[in-house]
Amino acid sequence: MSFFPLDLPLAEFVAVYLVLGTVLLLAGKGAALGVTGLLEPKADASQDRRVDGPRLVEGELPTDDGLVAAAYLRGGIQGAADAILASAAGEAWMLKDDEAGGLELFDPPVGASLRSAKLRGRISGPHASFRDARLAALEVAKDESFWIRRTLSSQNLLRSAGSWFLGALIFGAFLAIVVGLGAVRAANADANGESPLVALSVACFFLFVAGALSKTNRATGAGERYVSWLESSTDALRDDVASARATDAGDLALVGAVHGVAEIPVFRKCIDELAAEAAA
Repeated sequence: MSFFPLDLPLAEFVAVYLVLGTVLLLAGKGAALGVTGLLEPKADASQDRRVDGPRLVEGELPTDDGLVAAAYLRGGIQGAADAILASAAGEAWMLKDDEAGGLELFDPPVGASLRSAKLRGRISGPHASFRDARLAALEVAKDESFWIRRTLSSQNLLRSAGSWFLGALIFGAFLAIVVGLGAVRAANADANGESPLVALSVACFFLFVAGALSKTNRATGAGERYVSWLESSTDALRDDVASARATDAGDLALVGAVHGVAEIPVFRKCIDELAAEAAA
């Protein structure tokens, strides 16, 4: 263990390890994005591509199936589940139960979406906790994930599984180097007269950082631009919904899909209740 930085005293090693590990992870993320970006199909304005499902384009706010697809593009399967919950709140059959806590449930009204019927079918009884409702919405979203991915891929908004896997391999190689440095230092801790927990703790920290960096719904560059446009286009509406100035079903569904259920008053109260319980 005579090479840099493993030959440094422990305090200096930790400092250098933190800097070097951060640089390597960021470089790995950049390399993964660069390679997968090269593999993205190039848009051809002269080519009328066949699109499965709703078309998502800048300048047109999504509705119905498009909301779920856009939500998936933003936040993966949990984003799609948020869109389904927001639609239920907009249709007014899932309300806040101020007396018992949690949510009060009714039958979806005539004209409600098929997803609402599926969601209601997965929740028994007139009451449910926010956790249970979100888990049920997640199951409904998983059932529809195939057509969602097909819709997004047909519009070059979502990376292919092969492209995403290649990016994950590249990032994983950089991560292996970072974690390997900590593991080697920990393995030689006894010989250095130090505790292996220090190096292992820093290595675990980098695993946490890597998890945050690698979180992606596999959006392409075009997909990321679409999500950015969608978020900026609904910022004002988000504020109106959060303050209950906008209560239209379509507005709630759109804001929930684009910004998450935390912006919907019904669910905001549930989240606040859960936070209060955790703090008690």
